[in-house]
Amino acid sequence: MVLLALFYLGGFGAVGWGALLAWGLAVFKRRVGGLRPEGEGRRVTGAMTRVFSIALASLLATHASAQTLDVLMIGDSVFEWNGAASVPQIMSADPRLKIRDESVGGARFSHPRRLFVGPMDIRAQVPRLPFDWVVITGGANDLAVECGCEVCDATVDTLISDDGVLGEIPDFLTDLTSDGLQVLWAQYYAPPATGGPFTACVDELVEINARLTALAETNDAIHLVNLAEAIDPGDLSLYDPDLVHPSPAGSAKIAAFLIEKINTLRP
Repeated sequence: MVLLALFYLGGFGAVGWGALLAWGLAVFKRRVGGLRPEGEGRRVTGAMTRVFSIALASLLATHASAQTLDVLMIGDSVFEWNGAASVPQIMSADPRLKIRDESVGGARFSHPRRLFVGPMDIRAQVPRLPFDWVVITGGANDLAVECGCEVCDATVDTLISDDGVLGEIPDFLTDLTSDGLQVLWAQYYAPPATGGPFTACVDELVEINARLTALAETNDAIHLVNLAEAIDPGDLSLYDPDLVHPSPAGSAKIAAFLIEKINTLRP
């Protein structure tokens, strides 16, 4: 009765189901063992023991896989910054997530010599291993390097078209999701209120975000989150002294934000 009560109260996880299976097996053994001849009873209960054991092993395996997500982190220095206190390193402490970090400072999408730059091209940061989720940030270095955040229409269009359908980013994300991956795109937080080196890029980044929104509306496996929800531009303690990257406290805020978003969106 206690087990049934747990079930109806919604507290019935893998442990509860395992206990119920074990209890059912014990009851079955007692009843069948008492009703059948000794040899036949042992054969029947032995067969049922195997059935219950297989069912329990399957249940526990399913529970374990549901508890842990394989997450790949790729992108630029927003993730990589702060070393052992970086966003991916902090996220790896969450037992629900198995994190692999391939982000590289300075990485971008638009490399004219893509085959020769390796992981400095964000698209080349994806290893040939199974993952459930890919968390991505990127694009700011493309603007800084290719157009200095001044006349950037061509750079933005190369990254993603105004309807969100064409470009290096849509092609890349479509390839990822066609392989069954869920994509979490982390849009950049704003520069500090006092200004910073990337303040001139804000308009272009806002435009890229709008185009990404159009792309996500066509693909249910692409999820957008805005790191501005984690980083307050009025709080300089969340920024590195360079006024671009997160401080250790900023990385911790971003990590907590992404963990919450992934665990909210997970099936």
